[in-house]
Amino acid sequence: MVTKPIEIGDLNIRIKIYQEIKSLSGDGVPITSKKQIRECFAAHLLSDISQDEEGKIRAVYTDAFVIRRNKTNGQDDILLKNNIGLYIQKENDPSFYDVFNMQVEGRTKGVPTRADQNYFFRLNTVLRE
Repeated sequence: MVTKPIEIGDLNIRIKIYQEIKSLSGDGVPITSKKQIRECFAAHLLSDISQDEEGKIRAVYTDAFVIRRNKTNGQDDILLKNNIGLYIQKENDPSFYDVFNMQVEGRTKGVPTRADQNYFFRLNTVLRE
């Protein structure tokens, strides 16, 4: 499946990216808290999920979100989190999407130039049920 390159105008959905932090309290009770890492615009890409003859759904991820890379001091804050415990929530939507994979994308087809390589992040997610 060939997809068209992402442009800035395709980022039209407001999302928040959180990191789930698990720790223990002083008396040993597990505590789960969340920390907002980024609020930004994204392109929401729906995957083409189909069923096979037995009625089983075969897909690695359900949705993908493409966000613009935010370089600060040469490194993006999303890369520093190593996508462990990251999840996404769309604005005005109660559902959450767990991030399990991250890819770097350029703006052009083929070999990206130096100007546009590592320009976007594609966050592959699974809808949390």
